[in-house]
Amino acid sequence: MAKKTDTLTTDLFASAPDIELEKIPGALSGLGCEISGLVAQILKEHPGDRHELAAKMSQLAGKDITKSMLDGYTAESRENFNIPFYLAIVLEQVTGNHLLSSYFAKRVGGQALFGRQTVEAEIGRYQLQKQQADTKIKSLTKKLKNGAINGN
Repeated sequence: MAKKTDTLTTDLFASAPDIELEKIPGALSGLGCEISGLVAQILKEHPGDRHELAAKMSQLAGKDITKSMLDGYTAESRENFNIPFYLAIVLEQVTGNHLLSSYFAKRVGGQALFGRQTVEAEIGRYQLQKQQADTKIKSLTKKLKNGAINGN
C-alpha cells in the first residue's frame, strides 16, 4: 500500500528556531531596540493611520492609548519606553500582525502558529495518532491470527 503524503500539517521544523539561549550577563541588553523596531514595522505595515490604530487599541484595552504612545514604542532611542506586553497583544489583535508573538516565541526557543496553522497542526497530530493506533491494531490482530497469543 502506498504511503499517503501529509499535506495538511505544516513543517514545524522547516525553520527550526535557535534554541541556544544566551546566559551571559548583558547578552540580551538589545532586546528593547529590537522590540521597538518590530513595533515600528507593524505600524508601518498597517494600512490605517496611528490615530485610528490608537483609538481601536484604546477601545479593546479599555485604557487610553495615544498616537504619541505608539510613536514612543517605536523609538529605539527611548530605551525605557517599550510597549508593555499586554499592549503588544492588543496591537497584534488590532492589526492582525503576529510579528511580536513570533519574535517572542523564537527568542525562547519556540515557534508560534496562528489561525489556520494551529488547526492544520492539530489535524496532523490526530492523523499521526490514528496512524499509530492503526499500526498497533494490525500488529495485535496479526498476533491473534497467527496464534501467538494463547489463552481464553
